[in-house]
Amino acid sequence: MCKNKPYKESIISITTKHAKALAVAPPFKKWLEATVVEYAADTDQLGTFSGELERTLSPLECAKTKCSWSQHELSMASEGSFGPHPAAGFAICNHEILYFIDKKRGFDLTLSSISPNTNFASHITESLDDAKQFAEKALFPSHAIIIRPNKPTKPGTIFKGITSWEAFLEAFTNSQKQSEDGKVFLQTDMRANFNPLRMQHIGELAEKLAQRLASACVQCQQPGWGIKKWQRGLECNLCKEETDLIRYEIYGCTLCPYEEIVDLSLDGKLADPAYCHSCNP
Repeated sequence: MCKNKPYKESIISITTKHAKALAVAPPFKKWLEATVVEYAADTDQLGTFSGELERTLSPLECAKTKCSWSQHELSMASEGSFGPHPAAGFAICNHEILYFIDKKRGFDLTLSSISPNTNFASHITESLDDAKQFAEKALFPSHAIIIRPNKPTKPGTIFKGITSWEAFLEAFTNSQKQSEDGKVFLQTDMRANFNPLRMQHIGELAEKLAQRLASACVQCQQPGWGIKKWQRGLECNLCKEETDLIRYEIYGCTLCPYEEIVDLSLDGKLADPAYCHSCNP
């Protein structure tokens, strides 16, 4: 841990339109004794989950762009995306990125996390009962829904941030009337302030980032010491051949070149033969 608490009583901004400080502020206060404030900006300019504006930048580029809008010496931003899990394509996951920049010390730090704990989904229907079943499965009304005509008769018709059954019924009825095929398109509202599951994931990632910033390099005492990369090659428990599982964790500094390598196999950890290309080709 950093003995001198470099971020104590610091002000750290998070660029957001969707109240993300609610998730980020508590762990930063707990681990760093720092205060997180929101830098309000129209982050929808970089793309929307509902598709009115397409995101043309990568998630990391989006987070960096948001961060650059703030004039604070200490700032951060997050960006989320949803899609198939990289290791299990059949499962939908939430991929969150938190990007932090310390202009005074001259470093930046990016942490990311993948969670299968999401309600991300969409549905097309002409039946109100069917629409209600979809909404309930998507954790409505605690998690908001977006409704619009499936084939709109005029552009721009969309109802976002729906959190009550009264608003749900009104949006469904109006969308159906304005749809050429009489069908309605429903999707989960993935904006953080309308989606508690996503807000929880952001908070969990913020906890890891705050802990990382509270850790000092053993060589130069720079904050942000932690895992920088991994190296595969964990041996199979049966045939001792190398597998694609992680064997080495490489810890490093955010500024100086000092690194430490941790060999996970030294603790007796070996790969299950199920992950071995020789034992399970």
